[in-house]
Amino acid sequence: LGSIQHIAEIGWNIDAPSGSRVEIRSRTGNLLDNQYVFYDKNGKQVTERKYDKLIPSFRGAIDTVRAAGADWSNWSRAYATSGQVFLSPGPRRYVQLDIRFLSENPFAAATLDDIVLEFDNPLAQETRAEVFPVEVSPGEKSQFTYYLRSDFVSSSRGFDQIQLTSTAGATFRALRLAGEPTAPTIEETENGFKILLAEPVRRSTLLEIDFESTLYLNQTRFEAFLFNSALSTTARQQVDPGDAEAAIASDRTFVSLPTDGRLFADLSLSNRILTPNGDGISDQLRIDLDLFKVLDPRPVIIGVYTLTGHRVALISDAATTAGRQTYQWDGRDSQGRTVAPGIYILRVSAEGDALTRSENRLISVAY
Repeated sequence: LGSIQHIAEIGWNIDAPSGSRVEIRSRTGNLLDNQYVFYDKNGKQVTERKYDKLIPSFRGAIDTVRAAGADWSNWSRAYATSGQVFLSPGPRRYVQLDIRFLSENPFAAATLDDIVLEFDNPLAQETRAEVFPVEVSPGEKSQFTYYLRSDFVSSSRGFDQIQLTSTAGATFRALRLAGEPTAPTIEETENGFKILLAEPVRRSTLLEIDFESTLYLNQTRFEAFLFNSALSTTARQQVDPGDAEAAIASDRTFVSLPTDGRLFADLSLSNRILTPNGDGISDQLRIDLDLFKVLDPRPVIIGVYTLTGHRVALISDAATTAGRQTYQWDGRDSQGRTVAPGIYILRVSAEGDALTRSENRLISVAY
């Protein structure tokens, strides 16, 4: 790109007949590694050590191959539509595109006419962010601070909006700009909030954002994006993780859960005595629990058993992911008949990647 730039959008013109398609992915970075390939006078590739031992007249060419350096991002997911927001981190100096022409029909082939990257000077030349604390208990509302440091050069365009997002959601509590409390306008979003500043930030400074969140997944990530209200909404700049505040030992924007093996907690029942007689009082048993560390859907099995271990009802065996879960039982067995009065065992089992955890509760059915 010639210098460090912020890529806002990627677009293209593709002709893809039925049965064919084009997949485009991207990655970005600031560093390039030079790799050298050595040849003898006959054009045969040799090692550098062997090349150095050859007399000058037996030496051939040396090719220089430029490869992605250590700071390059992973490949993005495939872009879905032309004009989409650029997915790889920025601002960066270099960008690489991976373009694949795919076809399920030997007589159909897609063609790529052109590809366009929309880029401009960054909002901030460099950003670094870290979150603290870095480990919290699952299923409990926790207090966090997001430290964001931004550095600028003369060409930087500045920002006046910060959006914080997470799969766990987040609730804004306070903001400090260069150590001074400030009262911005807050807009709630689907997965977090957006901070609207009264004045744009154009000088290198530290922002401290206090917020609350309840985590159910290990390594929950909190991502921040910068915006400038005078520019297009596509001119958003993702904040990079790093050392934003020397006094904070984090350097990361994700939070871990303790490795204690728990898969669920806070199992609670609406009532211990179920009276399914249709009077609207204790006709239903409500079961609540917090499911942890389950990223891909896994079964949560809830059954009702006699004291001898015979299962009379399966309340649920549906697969689900981490979060607060709620289930209902109306006192009927697997055939839809109301169970006999008595004492039963309610068993809850959750399956993780390498283990299964279960808990039992005694419940009573009476008329």
